[in-house]
Parts: sequence; structure tokens; C-alpha cells
Amino acid sequence: MMIPAVEKLARDAGVEIRTNTEVTKEYAEKEAPDALIVACGSAPLISPLPGLDGDAERVSTITNVVYREYLAAMDI
Repeated sequence: MMIPAVEKLARDAGVEIRTNTEVTKEYAEKEAPDALIVACGSAPLISPLPGLDGDAERVSTITNVVYREYLAAMDI
């Protein structure tokens, strides 16, 4: 899953985004892209310390903080 603001900016710039696509050497040669970005993703880890679980008001990942600031600055 892409962050909606990043996806919108990429698509507005003419980037073709393909997800859930197996990329082999033959596939890449056939498509002949200008660039190929392989992003396998990950999930953030929140420590299982008492008081942190489920407290979205006080606990956040750095990714969430950065994207909230980014979205606010882009007015998206």
C-alpha cells in the first residue's frame, strides 16, 4: 500500500505504478522501463511495553509523524 499523497504526486508526474507484480529478468527486458523501483515494504514495530499498545494519541511511528507533517505541508 502506498501513501496516498506520494502516490498522487507520482501519478501526477506521469509515473506508472504497478503493484503485486512479479518482476523477472524477462519481464523487465520486455517492458524496458526508464526506471524500475522495487519496494517490498515493511511494517513498523511498536515495542510491546505496557501503556504503548493501542494508544494512538501518544504513540506513533516515525513514518506516521513524517507523513502527517508532509500531508499538512502539501495541504492534501
